[in-house]
Amino acid sequence: MAEYTTYDFSECLDRVQTPAPIKRVIKAHGVSEEGGGEWSGGFICELHNGQFAYISGWCDYTGWG
Repeated sequence: MAEYTTYDFSECLDRVQTPAPIKRVIKAHGVSEEGGGEWSGGFICELHNGQFAYISGWCDYTGWG
């Protein structure tokens, strides 16, 4: 079962600026602490300009980073 959601992806994207819009997500991973409340993960993305980007993030009781 995947340990990431579209919410995790959108929160990570809100904190970065890519040189071009994201065309597609190629691979994703995430880990949630048992009992909830913490998450960390990343997304490998292809950009519309032909470049690739790795976007990672985390969240806990203090918020997103």
